[in-house]
Amino acid sequence: MLSRLRELRELSKRGVQDCSIAIMDLDHFKRVNDTYGHAAGDQVLVAWVNYIKKNLRKYDRVYRYGGEEFLLSFPGNDQQSVKELIERLRDGIPEITLEGDEAKSIMVTASFGITTLDPSLHVEESINRADIALYAAKKAGRNCSCIWDSSMASMHNVEDGDLDEISGETSKAH
Repeated sequence: MLSRLRELRELSKRGVQDCSIAIMDLDHFKRVNDTYGHAAGDQVLVAWVNYIKKNLRKYDRVYRYGGEEFLLSFPGNDQQSVKELIERLRDGIPEITLEGDEAKSIMVTASFGITTLDPSLHVEESINRADIALYAAKKAGRNCSCIWDSSMASMHNVEDGDLDEISGETSKAH
């Protein structure tokens, strides 16, 4: 993941193309595991990733970032166009049917933090910006997206108790 993001950053640095990234976190995912079990949680993760991949361009990428978090890269897109794409994804999220003894349908929402893969920064700092924007989306009520802005610059290693201090442009589900 990092090597590909560094390549995209270099293309941006040379003015070839912009790139934006987003971190996606499935909202309240622990409840899925606690209620339905880890096998069901795995089904939800697979269903989500398949849905996302089916609705992205062939050169956009989805990377597992940890647990129920994923990093998405969008070469050739600015953060506003990525936000519009993510809002379409969020609005179209299907119910996920869990296979097993009794089929169950559940709805799992996601929050997104979006930023530009800034050519003047290390890739890891751009990822940190997306992560901070993700926390802002969670603070805004989850099931929404937030674009990084400079008012978030002082926020590092955000903890749940610090979420009140984060602002940013968010989009909520309708």
